[in-house]
Amino acid sequence: MEEQHDTKPRRVALRVAQIGLVFLFVIAALLGTLTGVLIAFAGDVPEISALDDYRPRTITRILARYGQTIGEFATERRLVVSYDQIAPALRNAIIATEDAGFNQHFGLSMSRIAVTVLKDILTGKRQGASTIT
Repeated sequence: MEEQHDTKPRRVALRVAQIGLVFLFVIAALLGTLTGVLIAFAGDVPEISALDDYRPRTITRILARYGQTIGEFATERRLVVSYDQIAPALRNAIIATEDAGFNQHFGLSMSRIAVTVLKDILTGKRQGASTIT
């Protein structure tokens, strides 16, 4: 009878060790997957320093002697405006549309990134997880 009591704690210890090993394997697999996804997407992310020299295509205007516009040429009809020139209602509408939780996180919505990574894996299509920068 003592042999039965002696083997029961061993079985429990063995089971705990097996569960622990499976848990460590799952954590390692998740970290490896996350690292692979980050490396795969890292090449698509522009350098922050690229924003220092950002020059969007704008409208080329031909002006008369006294500043009157006599012609315009453009492949993209962009006008560069400052942040203060954007109406507060438009800023709030953009935030509500693009990232309703913009004021609650530090620039990265971890839950949104996690959901997008999961969708990318399940559908095989790349989707954006960006927030407003």
